[in-house]
Amino acid sequence: MDTTPARNDVIFQHNNLIRTNLHMGELEARIMVMALQGIHQNDEGPLPPIRLKITDIYPDAGGKAYRLVGAACKALYEHDLRLVPVGSNPQNSEYRTRIVSDIGIDAGTGLVTGNFAPKIRPYLMEITKVVEGSKPGFTSADVKKLLVIKNANSQRLYWILKSYQSLGSKEIALDKLQDYLFEGNSPYGKWGDFNRYVLEVAVKQLGAEDVGFPFSYEAVKTGKKVTAIKFALPPPERPEKSERTKNRLGQGLPVQDDAGFEAFLAQFDDRRKLTYGLLLEDGIDKPMAQRILQLVGPNDDALKKVVAARKAGNLAKQAGKLMCPLPAFIITELQGSFPGLKSKK
Repeated sequence: MDTTPARNDVIFQHNNLIRTNLHMGELEARIMVMALQGIHQNDEGPLPPIRLKITDIYPDAGGKAYRLVGAACKALYEHDLRLVPVGSNPQNSEYRTRIVSDIGIDAGTGLVTGNFAPKIRPYLMEITKVVEGSKPGFTSADVKKLLVIKNANSQRLYWILKSYQSLGSKEIALDKLQDYLFEGNSPYGKWGDFNRYVLEVAVKQLGAEDVGFPFSYEAVKTGKKVTAIKFALPPPERPEKSERTKNRLGQGLPVQDDAGFEAFLAQFDDRRKLTYGLLLEDGIDKPMAQRILQLVGPNDDALKKVVAARKAGNLAKQAGKLMCPLPAFIITELQGSFPGLKSKK
């Protein structure tokens, strides 16, 4: 019997966690991503335990896998993070915590088991407070895209740049970016090495078709020394519309591909993208979730109705008073506000 938790396709981190000094190796980063997949944003209690199959982390189930995964677990446990508390002025507040309070390998079951540190919870959950407008600052990422980024430095840079994507461009001091990626112990202290082994690699990996995050950058100099990097972070490109895909945005017509829907969401602030991820977590299938967000369009009042329907359904579920599947409840609640919305039979 499979005792590992259901996994989400979209994961979240608070920007204060993303923009902290944190270096990870490849397997360590993979464990982190897969552990985040088990977090369900509708849960009100503590973070769920970590239960991952070793063969999902490293396909070779032999002794080599146990050694490498064990070393990655040890490294993940040893991270001592200095984090800005959620909602605090970054210049005035800071405290220390770990990512996990315990983690290890259960040789009998072939599982990696452990627990997140309690203090890390507000950096990984409470997305609903963002959607409701009371707690900004989360960034989401598609798990499939994260797992094809093999270079751990490129994956970290992906999170960092995504956290600034709504700005269109961002200048980051070189020293600060080195600290973000290497915790003050960069093996690429010279600009030429950092550019070659970190930035150029990231441009290639993140710009690949299966990741789809093209970015460009330029060195900023003080005198002759490179002291900062300015990143250009364009929103997702909008594909040309064929006769098949010429749909009016916001009219509830089905989007033909993920790229088109991402381009649609990119027109708005992060609340719609986060709401989309939450609808998927509620069990609503992708076409219906996309349809709902299209109907919402730029209307913030309509978005509030989606938030209210989700909240009512999840509260009823937690109280044991839900008389139908959660997706059916949410869709039924929304049909009064969106007459064109029809649930699947």
